[in-house]
Amino acid sequence: MFYSLRVNGYFDYVRTRTLCRMKPGTKLIDAAAIQPEFEYRNVYGTFVGFWSPQYAKTLSIPGYHLHFLSEDHEGGGHLLECRGAELTLQLQRGT
Repeated sequence: MFYSLRVNGYFDYVRTRTLCRMKPGTKLIDAAAIQPEFEYRNVYGTFVGFWSPQYAKTLSIPGYHLHFLSEDHEGGGHLLECRGAELTLQLQRGT
């Protein structure tokens, strides 16, 4: 099964990474070589993403693929690590 999920709440720590803006025509593999990491502390926000099963590895990355956005829309990126409290989880199973 595939699952989509969303988690809202207060995070005392979040670590993300993002791709840098590149010139048009830059290959994804070249853009991915430069991925700065960011840390956020004591922030409200949301992370959303998917969980994909191992058998679907030709379509998607197996496991979790999650992205974070702070409530003020000033921070975010591909979620690497987080700690939170008072979180709300919404989960939907794919068909």
